[in-house]
Amino acid sequence: MMPMDVERRIVEVSLREHDENLAGILIFGSYNNSNFFQGTSDIDTLYYFKNEIDFSSAIKRLRNLLSDINLSIQNAETIDGVEKRIYEEGSWTTWITILKGSRAIYSTNEFSKMKNKYIGFDFEYDGISDVLSIFDFNKPIKESIEFNEYLNIDLGKNGEIVGLEI
Repeated sequence: MMPMDVERRIVEVSLREHDENLAGILIFGSYNNSNFFQGTSDIDTLYYFKNEIDFSSAIKRLRNLLSDINLSIQNAETIDGVEKRIYEEGSWTTWITILKGSRAIYSTNEFSKMKNKYIGFDFEYDGISDVLSIFDFNKPIKESIEFNEYLNIDLGKNGEIVGLEI
C-alpha cells in the first residue's frame, strides 16, 4: 500500500469511528523518514479529540481495525488535555513533537488553532555543549534566571516564561 493510501485509510477509519469528535492525527517516527520498512515498522501516531472519551477503548478499537498496517497509537487525549500538559506541566517534549517531530494527516480548525499557539516558539539543540534552548522570538527578555548550570529561564516583561535552556 502506498503511503498516501495508508494515511487516507487511517483518517477514513478514524473519522468513521469518531466523526465530529476527532480533532487531529499526527504521524511521527520512522514513517516520516527513511528508517521505515513496510511490513516490519509500525506507524507511530498521536490522536487528539475535542471532548473526553474512553481513550483506552478507542485506542484498542482503532488498533484492531487498522492492525494490517501496524498502527501504533502512542497517545490519545483532548486538545484541552494536551494544552494543560504543555502549559501547566511544562511538557516540552510534547510541544516539540507536535511542532517539529510530527506531521498532521488530519486536522480540524480547533486543532490548527491549538497548534498555531506554539509557533511563536522555536528551539535549537547544541550537540557539542548538550544544551536545548526553547524560546519565543516575539517577546523580549526582561530577566534571565540561572537556577544551576543545567537550567536557565528567561522571563518577559510580565514575568511570563519566554525562554528555557536545559
